[in-house]
Amino acid sequence: MRTKLWISLFTLFFILSGTLLGQPVKAADKYQQGQILVANPKMIDPRFARTVIFLCRHDSTGAFGLVLNRPVDNLSAQKFLDSIGIDLTKIKGRFQFRIGGPVELQSAYLMHNEEFGKDKHICKGHGVAVTSNIEMLKSLTEDAGPKRAVLFIGYAGWGAGQLEGELARDSWSIVPGNQETLFDPDADSLWRRSMEKRGLDL
Repeated sequence: MRTKLWISLFTLFFILSGTLLGQPVKAADKYQQGQILVANPKMIDPRFARTVIFLCRHDSTGAFGLVLNRPVDNLSAQKFLDSIGIDLTKIKGRFQFRIGGPVELQSAYLMHNEEFGKDKHICKGHGVAVTSNIEMLKSLTEDAGPKRAVLFIGYAGWGAGQLEGELARDSWSIVPGNQETLFDPDADSLWRRSMEKRGLDL
């Protein structure tokens, strides 16, 4: 009986060793670049309550994201665009304007369809790219500009390990990045609909 017990324990140890030791967790598995963060109802930071964020970059140095559901009215949009030499009335295509986050509200970031612009991007994936290049921003007024675009003021940023800590505390849910969500025009209901898709209580 004791022999069978030892054999069973040895077999279990061998299986676990193959699973845990033979398959180490890769550093990349901790990072969620290209995914979408949905603030859970328990989010305590008022700056991010009920937000949906595209996680443009996430690695060992920190994370860079853009809030998808903080729309900006046309008057505020025109005031900001005037400051960087862009006329709102001349913008072509399907254009949206958002507050990307609380960091560097004097800076602009353009998310556009990936086939437009082959370089000078901060990140790309899921058919979209993000840039802060001023010439790319001004292309919004040109016929050859991006077909779909969202211009963000500011961004959401995390230091090294900070976002991982928030994920461990269940402050965020993670959903796959996709163009349907990234370019969703109904920003006001995006968080609620994202929660409903996750099957979580609001």
